[in-house]
Amino acid sequence: MLDSRVCAVVLTYQPNVSSLAALLQRIVPQVDAVILVDNGSSATVRSALETALRAFPAVRSEMLDDNVGVGAGHNRGISMAMKDGFGFVLILDQDSTPAADMVRQLRRGYDKASSGQVRVAAVGPCFVQKLTGDEAPFIRLGLLRFRKLSCKGEPSGLVRADLMISSGSLIPQEAFREVGFMREDLFIDQVDTEWFLRARQRDWQMYGVCAARMEHTLGDKSLRVWFGRWKEIPLHSPLRHYYSFRNSIYLYLRTRYPLRWKLADGYRLAGMLVIFTLLLPDRYAHLKMMLRGAWHGLLGRLGRYDLIGR
Repeated sequence: MLDSRVCAVVLTYQPNVSSLAALLQRIVPQVDAVILVDNGSSATVRSALETALRAFPAVRSEMLDDNVGVGAGHNRGISMAMKDGFGFVLILDQDSTPAADMVRQLRRGYDKASSGQVRVAAVGPCFVQKLTGDEAPFIRLGLLRFRKLSCKGEPSGLVRADLMISSGSLIPQEAFREVGFMREDLFIDQVDTEWFLRARQRDWQMYGVCAARMEHTLGDKSLRVWFGRWKEIPLHSPLRHYYSFRNSIYLYLRTRYPLRWKLADGYRLAGMLVIFTLLLPDRYAHLKMMLRGAWHGLLGRLGRYDLIGR
Protein backbone atom coordinates (compact mmCIF):
# COMPACT_ATOMS: atom_id res chain seq x y z
CA MET A 1 0.00 0.00 0.00
CA LEU A 2 1.24 3.48 -0.89
CA ASP A 3 2.64 5.43 2.05
CA SER A 4 0.38 8.43 2.53
CA ARG A 5 3.00 10.74 4.03
CA VAL A 6 3.98 13.87 2.13
CA CYS A 7 7.45 15.42 2.04
CA ALA A 8 7.77 18.92 0.57
CA VAL A 9 10.96 19.63 -1.39
CA VAL A 10 11.68 23.36 -1.58
CA LEU A 11 14.37 24.49 -4.02
CA THR A 12 16.04 27.86 -3.48
CA TYR A 13 18.60 30.02 -5.22
CA GLN A 14 19.34 33.54 -4.00
CA PRO A 15 15.92 33.63 -2.31
CA ASN A 16 14.17 36.58 -0.76
CA VAL A 17 14.49 35.24 2.77
CA SER A 18 11.38 36.94 4.17
CA SER A 19 9.25 35.54 1.32
CA LEU A 20 10.77 32.11 1.83
CA ALA A 21 9.97 32.28 5.55
CA ALA A 22 6.34 33.04 4.65
CA LEU A 23 6.32 29.98 2.38
CA LEU A 24 7.73 27.75 5.11
CA GLN A 25 5.29 29.16 7.66
CA ARG A 26 2.46 28.15 5.34
CA ILE A 27 3.70 24.72 4.23
CA VAL A 28 5.26 23.20 7.38
CA PRO A 29 1.88 22.53 9.10
CA GLN A 30 0.49 20.88 5.95
CA VAL A 31 3.09 18.15 5.35
CA ASP A 32 4.96 15.45 7.25
CA ALA A 33 8.43 16.76 6.43
CA VAL A 34 10.17 19.56 4.55
CA ILE A 35 13.53 19.29 2.77
CA LEU A 36 15.04 22.58 1.63
CA VAL A 37 17.73 22.35 -1.06
CA ASP A 38 19.70 25.55 -1.60
CA ASN A 39 21.34 25.65 -5.01
CA GLY A 40 24.60 27.42 -4.18
CA SER A 41 23.35 30.82 -3.03
CA SER A 42 25.95 33.48 -2.20
CA ALA A 43 27.58 33.50 1.23
CA THR A 44 25.55 36.54 2.31
CA VAL A 45 22.22 35.03 1.29
CA ARG A 46 23.23 31.64 2.69
CA SER A 47 23.95 33.21 6.06
CA ALA A 48 20.56 34.98 6.13
CA LEU A 49 18.87 31.76 5.03
CA GLU A 50 20.49 29.70 7.78
CA THR A 51 19.45 32.31 10.34
CA ALA A 52 15.84 32.23 9.10
CA LEU A 53 15.77 28.42 9.22
CA ARG A 54 16.37 28.45 12.96
CA ALA A 55 12.69 29.36 13.30
CA PHE A 56 11.82 26.11 11.50
CA PRO A 57 13.66 23.30 13.32
CA ALA A 58 11.58 20.67 11.51
CA VAL A 59 12.97 21.74 8.12
CA ARG A 60 15.89 19.64 6.94
CA SER A 61 18.29 21.63 4.78
CA GLU A 62 20.77 20.54 2.12
CA MET A 63 23.15 23.37 1.22
CA LEU A 64 24.84 22.72 -2.12
CA ASP A 65 28.21 24.33 -2.81
CA ASP A 66 27.36 25.27 -6.39
CA ASN A 67 24.36 25.97 -8.61
CA VAL A 68 23.70 22.58 -10.18
CA GLY A 69 20.41 23.60 -11.79
CA VAL A 70 16.72 23.00 -11.21
CA GLY A 71 16.66 19.36 -12.26
CA ALA A 72 19.63 18.33 -10.13
CA GLY A 73 18.42 20.37 -7.16
CA HIS A 74 14.97 18.79 -7.29
CA ASN A 75 16.48 15.34 -7.72
CA ARG A 76 18.60 15.77 -4.60
CA GLY A 77 15.54 16.52 -2.49
CA ILE A 78 13.37 13.88 -4.18
CA SER A 79 16.01 11.21 -3.59
CA MET A 80 16.22 12.13 0.09
CA ALA A 81 12.43 11.96 0.45
CA MET A 82 12.23 8.60 -1.31
CA LYS A 83 15.07 7.19 0.77
CA ASP A 84 13.11 8.15 3.90
CA GLY A 85 10.08 6.27 2.55
CA PHE A 86 7.65 9.13 1.91
CA GLY A 87 4.84 8.15 -0.45
CA PHE A 88 4.44 11.60 -1.98
CA VAL A 89 6.76 14.47 -2.87
CA LEU A 90 5.42 18.01 -3.07
CA ILE A 91 7.71 20.18 -5.21
CA LEU A 92 7.84 23.88 -4.36
CA ASP A 93 9.81 26.84 -5.70
CA GLN A 94 10.88 29.72 -3.50
CA ASP A 95 8.45 32.02 -5.38
CA SER A 96 5.33 30.05 -4.42
CA THR A 97 2.88 30.64 -1.58
CA PRO A 98 0.41 27.78 -1.05
CA ALA A 99 -3.03 28.26 0.45
CA ALA A 100 -3.44 26.98 3.99
CA ASP A 101 -5.32 23.87 2.79
CA MET A 102 -3.52 23.29 -0.51
CA VAL A 103 -1.96 19.94 0.37
CA ARG A 104 -5.20 18.57 1.82
CA GLN A 105 -7.03 19.53 -1.37
CA LEU A 106 -4.30 18.01 -3.54
CA ARG A 107 -4.53 14.73 -1.63
CA ARG A 108 -8.30 14.70 -2.10
CA GLY A 109 -7.84 15.38 -5.80
CA TYR A 110 -5.25 12.63 -6.12
CA ASP A 111 -7.49 10.09 -4.36
CA LYS A 112 -10.41 11.04 -6.60
CA ALA A 113 -8.40 10.93 -9.83
CA SER A 114 -6.76 7.60 -9.02
CA SER A 115 -9.91 5.86 -7.80
CA GLY A 116 -10.27 3.97 -11.09
CA GLN A 117 -7.57 2.38 -13.24
CA VAL A 118 -5.86 5.71 -13.93
CA ARG A 119 -2.21 6.04 -12.98
CA VAL A 120 -1.79 9.59 -11.69
CA ALA A 121 1.70 11.02 -12.07
CA ALA A 122 0.89 14.37 -10.49
CA VAL A 123 -1.84 16.67 -9.29
CA GLY A 124 -1.30 20.40 -9.16
CA PRO A 125 -3.05 23.48 -7.79
CA CYS A 126 -4.77 26.31 -9.59
CA PHE A 127 -2.28 29.13 -9.20
CA VAL A 128 -2.54 32.88 -9.35
CA GLN A 129 0.34 34.89 -10.78
CA LYS A 130 1.51 37.24 -8.06
CA LEU A 131 2.67 39.94 -10.49
CA THR A 132 -0.64 40.24 -12.36
CA GLY A 133 -3.29 38.64 -10.16
CA ASP A 134 -4.33 36.48 -13.13
CA GLU A 135 -5.45 32.90 -12.59
CA ALA A 136 -3.26 30.66 -14.74
CA PRO A 137 -5.01 28.00 -16.83
CA PHE A 138 -4.17 24.32 -17.01
CA ILE A 139 -2.55 23.21 -20.26
CA ARG A 140 -3.58 20.45 -22.62
CA LEU A 141 -2.07 19.81 -26.04
CA GLY A 142 -4.18 20.95 -28.97
CA LEU A 143 -3.63 20.43 -32.67
CA LEU A 144 -1.30 23.39 -33.23
CA ARG A 145 -1.61 25.39 -30.02
CA PHE A 146 -1.74 24.82 -26.29
CA ARG A 147 -5.33 24.53 -25.05
CA LYS A 148 -5.79 26.64 -21.94
CA LEU A 149 -8.38 25.18 -19.59
CA SER A 150 -9.96 26.78 -16.55
CA CYS A 151 -11.95 25.24 -13.72
CA LYS A 152 -15.22 26.73 -14.97
CA GLY A 153 -17.73 24.07 -15.89
CA GLU A 154 -15.74 21.26 -14.24
CA PRO A 155 -18.20 19.62 -11.83
CA SER A 156 -15.61 17.05 -10.76
CA GLY A 157 -13.24 19.76 -9.63
CA LEU A 158 -10.48 18.10 -11.67
CA VAL A 159 -8.99 19.22 -14.99
CA ARG A 160 -6.96 16.70 -16.96
CA ALA A 161 -3.77 18.38 -18.07
CA ASP A 162 -0.83 17.42 -20.24
CA LEU A 163 1.58 19.98 -18.79
CA MET A 164 1.88 21.76 -15.45
CA ILE A 165 4.52 23.78 -13.66
CA SER A 166 6.52 21.73 -11.19
CA SER A 167 5.91 24.04 -8.23
CA GLY A 168 2.88 22.84 -6.30
CA SER A 169 2.91 19.43 -7.98
CA LEU A 170 2.17 16.48 -5.70
CA ILE A 171 3.84 13.39 -7.15
CA PRO A 172 3.66 9.81 -5.83
CA GLN A 173 6.93 8.00 -5.26
CA GLU A 174 5.91 5.23 -7.66
CA ALA A 175 5.75 7.74 -10.54
CA PHE A 176 9.39 8.70 -10.00
CA ARG A 177 10.32 5.03 -9.85
CA GLU A 178 8.76 4.33 -13.26
CA VAL A 179 9.12 7.64 -15.11
CA GLY A 180 12.53 8.48 -13.64
CA PHE A 181 13.92 11.68 -12.16
CA MET A 182 14.20 15.15 -13.66
CA ARG A 183 16.70 15.70 -16.47
CA GLU A 184 19.69 17.49 -15.01
CA ASP A 185 21.45 18.48 -18.24
CA LEU A 186 18.67 20.92 -19.20
CA PHE A 187 19.73 22.93 -16.12
CA ILE A 188 16.69 25.25 -16.07
CA ASP A 189 13.59 25.74 -18.24
CA GLN A 190 11.57 22.89 -19.76
CA VAL A 191 12.77 20.61 -16.94
CA ASP A 192 9.22 20.13 -15.66
CA THR A 193 7.77 20.04 -19.19
CA GLU A 194 10.15 17.25 -20.20
CA TRP A 195 9.25 15.19 -17.12
CA PHE A 196 5.50 15.56 -17.69
CA LEU A 197 5.88 14.68 -21.39
CA ARG A 198 7.86 11.60 -20.40
CA ALA A 199 5.16 10.63 -17.90
CA ARG A 200 2.39 11.01 -20.52
CA GLN A 201 4.45 8.90 -22.93
CA ARG A 202 4.28 6.12 -20.34
CA ASP A 203 0.48 6.49 -19.93
CA TRP A 204 0.53 8.40 -16.64
CA GLN A 205 -2.00 11.21 -16.22
CA MET A 206 -1.85 14.66 -14.63
CA TYR A 207 -4.73 16.63 -13.14
CA GLY A 208 -5.29 20.15 -11.96
CA VAL A 209 -7.20 20.33 -8.69
CA CYS A 210 -9.53 23.33 -8.72
CA ALA A 211 -9.95 23.51 -4.94
CA ALA A 212 -6.18 23.63 -4.37
CA ARG A 213 -4.83 27.16 -4.61
CA MET A 214 -1.37 28.71 -4.74
CA GLU A 215 0.22 32.04 -5.56
CA HIS A 216 3.27 31.88 -7.78
CA THR A 217 5.61 34.35 -9.45
CA LEU A 218 6.50 33.82 -13.12
CA GLY A 219 9.31 36.07 -14.32
CA ASP A 220 10.97 39.07 -12.74
CA LYS A 221 8.28 41.46 -14.00
CA SER A 222 5.60 41.50 -16.70
CA LEU A 223 4.94 43.18 -20.04
CA ARG A 224 1.44 44.24 -21.09
CA VAL A 225 0.82 43.68 -24.82
CA TRP A 226 -2.20 43.65 -27.13
CA PHE A 227 -3.03 40.46 -29.08
CA GLY A 228 -6.75 40.80 -29.73
CA ARG A 229 -6.95 41.60 -26.03
CA TRP A 230 -4.54 42.84 -23.39
CA LYS A 231 -2.21 40.15 -22.08
CA GLU A 232 0.39 40.22 -19.31
CA ILE A 233 3.52 38.37 -20.38
CA PRO A 234 6.08 37.39 -17.72
CA LEU A 235 9.57 38.69 -18.44
CA HIS A 236 12.81 36.85 -17.75
CA SER A 237 16.46 37.70 -18.20
CA PRO A 238 18.26 37.17 -21.53
CA LEU A 239 20.04 34.19 -19.96
CA ARG A 240 16.73 32.55 -19.08
CA HIS A 241 15.60 33.04 -22.68
CA TYR A 242 18.80 31.31 -23.80
CA TYR A 243 17.76 28.21 -21.87
CA SER A 244 14.19 28.42 -23.20
CA PHE A 245 15.35 28.33 -26.82
CA ARG A 246 18.19 25.88 -26.31
CA ASN A 247 16.24 23.28 -24.39
CA SER A 248 13.13 23.48 -26.55
CA ILE A 249 15.03 23.07 -29.79
CA TYR A 250 17.10 20.27 -28.32
CA LEU A 251 13.92 18.42 -27.31
CA TYR A 252 12.31 19.01 -30.73
CA LEU A 253 15.22 17.35 -32.51
CA ARG A 254 16.24 14.60 -30.11
CA THR A 255 13.07 13.22 -28.56
CA ARG A 256 9.97 11.43 -29.74
CA TYR A 257 7.60 13.59 -27.77
CA PRO A 258 4.34 14.46 -29.55
CA LEU A 259 4.53 16.57 -32.69
CA ARG A 260 1.57 18.53 -31.29
CA TRP A 261 3.74 19.69 -28.39
CA LYS A 262 6.65 20.58 -30.68
CA LEU A 263 4.40 22.68 -32.95
CA ALA A 264 2.65 24.43 -30.06
CA ASP A 265 5.91 25.13 -28.25
CA GLY A 266 7.52 26.33 -31.47
CA TYR A 267 4.66 28.81 -31.84
CA ARG A 268 5.45 29.99 -28.29
CA LEU A 269 9.12 30.50 -29.13
CA ALA A 270 8.22 32.44 -32.29
CA GLY A 271 6.06 34.76 -30.20
CA MET A 272 8.89 35.28 -27.72
CA LEU A 273 11.29 36.12 -30.53
CA VAL A 274 8.96 38.76 -31.95
CA ILE A 275 7.84 40.32 -28.66
CA PHE A 276 11.15 40.44 -26.85
CA THR A 277 13.15 41.76 -29.81
CA LEU A 278 10.63 44.49 -30.65
CA LEU A 279 9.27 45.71 -27.35
CA LEU A 280 12.07 45.52 -24.79
CA PRO A 281 14.72 48.24 -24.35
CA ASP A 282 17.50 45.61 -24.12
CA ARG A 283 16.15 43.79 -27.17
CA TYR A 284 19.59 43.06 -28.64
CA ALA A 285 20.75 41.25 -25.53
CA HIS A 286 17.60 39.11 -25.61
CA LEU A 287 17.93 38.43 -29.35
CA LYS A 288 21.59 37.48 -29.00
CA MET A 289 20.88 34.99 -26.21
CA MET A 290 17.82 33.50 -27.90
CA LEU A 291 19.77 32.91 -31.12
CA ARG A 292 22.71 31.48 -29.21
CA GLY A 293 20.34 29.19 -27.35
CA ALA A 294 18.83 28.03 -30.66
CA TRP A 295 22.32 27.33 -32.02
CA HIS A 296 23.38 25.37 -28.96
CA GLY A 297 20.11 23.42 -29.13
CA LEU A 298 20.90 22.45 -32.71
CA LEU A 299 24.40 21.38 -31.67
CA GLY A 300 23.14 19.48 -28.64
CA ARG A 301 25.12 21.50 -26.11
CA LEU A 302 23.50 21.20 -22.70
CA GLY A 303 24.43 22.04 -19.13
CA ARG A 304 25.05 25.32 -17.35
CA TYR A 305 25.71 28.13 -19.80
CA ASP A 306 28.97 29.36 -18.28
CA LEU A 307 30.41 25.84 -18.26
CA ILE A 308 29.95 25.05 -21.95
CA GLY A 309 31.69 26.46 -25.01
CA ARG A 310 30.30 29.54 -26.71
